[in-house]
Amino acid sequence: MIARLNGDASETASSEPLPATGINDIAVDTSGRVWAATDHALTVFDASGRTLKQWQAASLDGTTGEIQRVVVAGPGPTRLPDVLTAARALPPADPRAP
Repeated sequence: MIARLNGDASETASSEPLPATGINDIAVDTSGRVWAATDHALTVFDASGRTLKQWQAASLDGTTGEIQRVVVAGPGPTRLPDVLTAARALPPADPRAP
């Protein structure tokens, strides 16, 4: 479960249970959706904590194990696809490049 807290530590919303033993990373897109990368899946919640979509870690194109990091640009995708393609890692930038 992921919970959103007020400044006084009172809970404002909590998510449905996550199928995981640990959360590796969390990102919030500008649409207010929460993306949680866990040892078992990548899960997307709406602002009220309802699960919108979930992809099992090894089922994502380009992945072989648990998801370590998640990055969402801006509002994220307008439609959550049934099959998600993992972003390919970019090579390190050349420090000599302008």
